[in-house]
Amino acid sequence: MEDIIIQSLSSRVVSYLEMGEYEKQLSPETIKACRIDLRQFLDFTKGAWADKAMLAGRRDGYTVHSISAWS
Repeated sequence: MEDIIIQSLSSRVVSYLEMGEYEKQLSPETIKACRIDLRQFLDFTKGAWADKAMLAGRRDGYTVHSISAWS
C-alpha cells in the first residue's frame, strides 16, 4: 500500500514540475529548486499524505514548525 501512495505522490510531483516548466515557463533553476524541495519533503513524510497534525508534531526526533512560523 505504501508503494502505491509513494507512486501517486511521485506522479503528482512530476505533473506539477512539468506544468511549471511548460505551462508557467518557470526557469530551469526554479524547477530544480522545486524538485529538490519536494524530494526532501517526500523523504520527510516517507510518502504519507502530510496533514497539519503531522507537520506540527514531532517526527523522527526532530521538532517541525509550521511554515507560517518561519515568516
